[in-house]
Amino acid sequence: MISRVERFYTPKAKTVWKGLGIRPEKESMLVEHVYFDTGHPTLLYTGFVRGRRLVSPDDPLFDDEALFQMELRKDDSVPTEILEEKMTLEALKEKAQKRYGLGALTPMFGLRFERQSGMGRGIRVDADHDTTYFSLLGDEPYEVGREESSRMAIRRFEEGVDDAELDALLEGLDKAPCTAKKWMGFHFVKTCYELPRFDELAGYEYEVKLDVDSLNFDMGLLPFPVLEVYQSDSLRRYYKNYRACLRGDSAHLVEKGPVQSIGGVLKRLEVKKRGMMAWDLPDPKMVMRRYKREVNVLNPDTGRVYTLSLHYCDAGDTFEQVEIEYDGRLVPGAVTLMARFMSEHRTEIFQTLGARADAAGWGELGNSLRKKYLLLAGEEGDADLVASTMVKEKSSDEAPTVDPVVEKEVIDDMILIRDSLLRQGMRPSRLTKRKWLRRVYAERVE
Repeated sequence: MISRVERFYTPKAKTVWKGLGIRPEKESMLVEHVYFDTGHPTLLYTGFVRGRRLVSPDDPLFDDEALFQMELRKDDSVPTEILEEKMTLEALKEKAQKRYGLGALTPMFGLRFERQSGMGRGIRVDADHDTTYFSLLGDEPYEVGREESSRMAIRRFEEGVDDAELDALLEGLDKAPCTAKKWMGFHFVKTCYELPRFDELAGYEYEVKLDVDSLNFDMGLLPFPVLEVYQSDSLRRYYKNYRACLRGDSAHLVEKGPVQSIGGVLKRLEVKKRGMMAWDLPDPKMVMRRYKREVNVLNPDTGRVYTLSLHYCDAGDTFEQVEIEYDGRLVPGAVTLMARFMSEHRTEIFQTLGARADAAGWGELGNSLRKKYLLLAGEEGDADLVASTMVKEKSSDEAPTVDPVVEKEVIDDMILIRDSLLRQGMRPSRLTKRKWLRRVYAERVE
């Protein structure tokens, strides 16, 4: 019987095998997963529908004719159900739709990884390497991300080494908590396809917080049309003056300033530091897992985008909240161009978007779009052409400035969205997640 499970990322899988004194089996497996959802994700945060099969390196990616094993989980309150019957992806989709009573499911993304396994000293070790993610939303599978670090799962059985010995074996390793493959897939899909926009109020956060009895609401009653829907999760670590958000093996830090309320919209300075490795962070004071569904709406008259974030937070206790945030102004023509990119995956589209951002006076955004072109194009990218079109950026040391006309227009839009949600039973709030988490930790001490 399994008595303990440890899951983590590490850049040094060989060191873990050696430290545990276990040799991996000579033969590894190549595994393929396909994850399903609806276009606007509707499955519960901790649930999934996926197909799984073992493949060889020569097998075509996510073959429509291949047979997959179906794995389902409604949410984390029930074990994963694995159906013995193997079926095609189309048959799997139809069976899942009937079982869950869902609308039309679609294969959203797939992934492949190599798995090494080993057993010894009452411990089973599984190590997943080269986990690579592919969007299945276009005409052909398209690589959207790859994990550089290995995933490791260590299962200790009752007759295995004791907890103290296992702690000693793992102490000092470069490791970070795992993000589920489902969530990494959704993250990579969003990073690839999210519509590019420019933050006219950069350096500040504008948000409205709402208390809710349920995260369900009627999108048809919003004052602006829905533009796109994404979902993500992250592990949040809280420190004295900042928080760290971990996803995969990387992290970014967020530090916020004092709050100012303008018509019930909260405004504050926000500084983000990116590019951190998760295992370089100190031990946190508080930790929670945050799941988020993002409903992005568009003011078609101005091209401004606002995000309704539906948060489900888990720190042993759970907490739900909705936030409305300003999320920037669309690059002209972005909706059509990104629809073409999703279908055809022509990377030069990002050069076109970069030129349009430049024309709008958003040179920094233009630069980031050209860098994205190079990243996605790989060896086929024209680095010389990109270098010749890069725009000189402002110094990051300059204090952020706010155009009062833009600020007023943004706040007026956010109030419209807020009022439409208040009419659906939501309630104004100023409770931050840090304050809620403090209560949770305080109650544990008591």
